[in-house]
Amino acid sequence: MIQAFLFSPRSRGVGTVTLALAAALSPIFAEAASASAPAGSLDATYQRARADCMAGRTQQTQKTCLTEAAAARSAARRGLLTTETPQVLRDNLQQRCLVQPEGPDRAACERMAKGEGSVTGSAAAGGELRELTTVVPTEKKPEPAKPEPAKPAASSAQ
Repeated sequence: MIQAFLFSPRSRGVGTVTLALAAALSPIFAEAASASAPAGSLDATYQRARADCMAGRTQQTQKTCLTEAAAARSAARRGLLTTETPQVLRDNLQQRCLVQPEGPDRAACERMAKGEGSVTGSAAAGGELRELTTVVPTEKKPEPAKPEPAKPAASSAQ
């Protein structure tokens, strides 16, 4: 028997669209992540993002793109827009698996978080599907007892 485990993270209070937009725009504002960045560089970054929005070079509608660009500039000004270290990103992946019940599902989730399995789709296309296939041997059932061959009836020689 082959058991396939598909993992699709569920939204927990944050809209999937908002999360995808934040992920898409965060590289644009990565240089503005520092609280010590001068206001001029934040505005320059915002103006580049705004120009991309106006030219249709993003995956969002123009209205959404402009809203997200302004929100990212505001977050950067407050020092809230940061780039995470690789270790923090790995820890976040592991924490996502805690919603799975302990056992094979959580173990499969943790293996996928470490890069095992296959990934199809993309964030730009609406999401990623992660798949890990595990071969699970079936339990051997004992064979039913074979009936003993019938004994010939004793002949009565009279």
